[in-house]
Amino acid sequence: MMNEHGRGDYESTYQEQSDNVSTNDALEARISRFLHKEAEKIHFSPDLRHRIIQNASSQRHRRHHYITIAVLASAAALILALSGLTYLMVNPTTPPGLSYTVSKEITVAPELANGGQLLSLDPTERHIVYQPAGQGGVLYTADLTNPVQSNTLAMRYARDMAWSPDGSALVATVVPMNTTHPLLALVPAGQYMRLLGHNNALAANWSPTSADEVMFAQQQHGQTELWSTKTSGAPATLQVTLSEQLLIQHMNWSFDGRYLALVVAQSGAVTREALAQPARAIYVMDFQTRKLTTLVAPGNFTIGNVAWSPATHELAYEQITTNQASHLITIDISNPEKPTSITPQHQLEGWSWAADGQALVYSDGGKLMAHVFHGPPITISQPKQQQLISPFWLKDGQILCMHITNGKGTLMLLTPHRQ
Repeated sequence: MMNEHGRGDYESTYQEQSDNVSTNDALEARISRFLHKEAEKIHFSPDLRHRIIQNASSQRHRRHHYITIAVLASAAALILALSGLTYLMVNPTTPPGLSYTVSKEITVAPELANGGQLLSLDPTERHIVYQPAGQGGVLYTADLTNPVQSNTLAMRYARDMAWSPDGSALVATVVPMNTTHPLLALVPAGQYMRLLGHNNALAANWSPTSADEVMFAQQQHGQTELWSTKTSGAPATLQVTLSEQLLIQHMNWSFDGRYLALVVAQSGAVTREALAQPARAIYVMDFQTRKLTTLVAPGNFTIGNVAWSPATHELAYEQITTNQASHLITIDISNPEKPTSITPQHQLEGWSWAADGQALVYSDGGKLMAHVFHGPPITISQPKQQQLISPFWLKDGQILCMHITNGKGTLMLLTPHRQ
């Protein structure tokens, strides 16, 4: 028989348990409402939603007097984690972009500063080629470490030119006065050209497999032939014969040496008048299979500069309509039916690929713009009342361009910064 003290202890314990059950029921109800509310915000399967809530409810019924808050807390944590994951999927974070600002100006020789056109940068990014204003076919070279003192007349009568992989020389085709057929010429950096002979060399570029070997195109017997020769002047060797009679203006290798782009003026015999015609079509030859494909058929336009992406088999070219409107077209040769077209608002005044092939920089009437195919956004600060033209995207991410103020030009470097 229990004494009064024992009876009082029992009643006290029972009362505390009843109070705890009441408190836990209220807390459980609040947590349950929270779980349902949060579950409605995110999108996972109805079965998973039911099991999460049912798990908490079953725990409550099995242990009505000793509710397991940890179970509910775990369910809440799971829902919050899934909610956070869903938010990231719906609202992915945008990677930081790049902002370009002026970091350096470089004084150049008067022939370039006074309206000259910057044409090319060698693969080592040390030498430039430019044409003085009003002097067609006249090309100068300069070393970027000191463009004024190293300024050198490189060639006259130039029709086409291309840098060697090590930047030590140019190969060119020239059409001197009183001649019909262009000649092959070698131009060591900092020197004047010397002829390599080989009459009727329409266009030339360096061999993708040899640093001292050049390839050039000829047209003979109604066919187009590709030849190779050593810079020492050794006899030429026939490499490929094409049945098409192509008047080739320029040859451009893809960076892996597999594809050769042939920029063509027209079909027909070689004459001085024909050589002066602008390019109107682009063919691509797979040098492994020797298969020739028409990439850009002739149309109501002409073709300006052409360049392969440094990282992919994408070819970009400048398309100029009859009213002088310019478009920058990019074609992936594995999917040529879906080209990308960039239309500047004003005149296109130079462009260049990024080293990783994920973007193009171009001058839209003197304002530098970046078209990003893949990656973070890019903005370029523009000096007021000034023009930036002829951009070249360097391997270290900087951009080299011409900076024009009141008709006078200098070279300018722009450096990227994380936004």
